[in-house]
Amino acid sequence: MFSVCLLLCFPACDTFVSLPSSFSFDLRTLPVDFVECLMRFQPTENEIKTLRQFEKERKPLESLTDEDRFMMQFSKIERLMQKMTIMAFIGNFCESVQMLTPVRAWISFCSG
Repeated sequence: MFSVCLLLCFPACDTFVSLPSSFSFDLRTLPVDFVECLMRFQPTENEIKTLRQFEKERKPLESLTDEDRFMMQFSKIERLMQKMTIMAFIGNFCESVQMLTPVRAWISFCSG
């Protein structure tokens, strides 16, 4: 159904168990690298519909693979993409400022 095998090898995989509660904008719980990887695996509407149908039919979760159970949890997070975008912005903010500082200094030098 879904392929997120690579994410299961990621160092932060212990957070999978409580993934929905992990989106509290705490980058110590979910490192920015992990968030950026997760952004590529956002479930599509069809995938979400399939998972909801699975739940509706009351099929046992044990029949799902680890990856599918992960996607089940992942699909239940409200405003998922917005939260991940914010976390990525926060996590990359210092790096962005460091990259822009020489440009700002150069502009100040040239205009002054």
